[in-house]
Amino acid sequence: MNFLITGAAGFLGSALANQLSREGHQVRGLDDLSTGEPQALFEDVHFTRGDVNDRPKLWTLLQDVDCVYHLAARVFVAESMLYPKEYNAVNVGGTVSLMEAMRDVGVGRVVFISSGAVYGDQQAQPVNEKMPTRPHSPYAVSKLAAEYYVNTIGALWGIDTAILRVFNAFGPGQHLPPAHAPLIPNFIRQAVRGGTLRRHPGDPWRWPPDAGLYLRHRCSAGDDRRRNRPQGQPAGDQCGQWAGDQCARRGGKGA
Repeated sequence: MNFLITGAAGFLGSALANQLSREGHQVRGLDDLSTGEPQALFEDVHFTRGDVNDRPKLWTLLQDVDCVYHLAARVFVAESMLYPKEYNAVNVGGTVSLMEAMRDVGVGRVVFISSGAVYGDQQAQPVNEKMPTRPHSPYAVSKLAAEYYVNTIGALWGIDTAILRVFNAFGPGQHLPPAHAPLIPNFIRQAVRGGTLRRHPGDPWRWPPDAGLYLRHRCSAGDDRRRNRPQGQPAGDQCGQWAGDQCARRGGKGA
């Protein structure tokens, strides 16, 4: 099959692109490289640097594509509170631009990568798909709005859609920023270093027993990076080998 992955140079995008390529599919990747790393992609992934709002470029990349995985987004919650307009332009506007380009070219299937942030704070834990959405940041609002656009436009124009609400993605090759580090990788790093695992008093969060289900049936978020780790590098990914090949929780399916 022929796939287009937007946000292909990001952590999840590159893992997915490499896995599809490993399985023998033809993969094209699009990323503006605002945060992505193209060197994370296999050589046979056909990478293009560009903006997801660039309709002419999308028309070219979508030729003969069977399915699109849409991961391109701005993803930092704290940043979204300072720049909600920019988050809306990329996460919502970019999604609409992609759906319109798919309609124009005749591509009939899209998988949209949303976020567990759309659920906000829930009293009951662990969170499940039947719970109401309560977005508490512009980032979460933009993801939820994009979900509605994907499902609505898909129904109107006969495009098959699926939506994955990713929860605390983690795996080999993931970078940890100095502030607001992802939860599970931060805990793994602390455990490997003999550090302390802490949470705020009164925080209702509990470690879900099924945290990190596959983004795709065999999406192994960087097995090759794990095998090729330089000798002597800290084995931060060895806190349970299951952590290396589990990416995200499957979300609600669209129209």
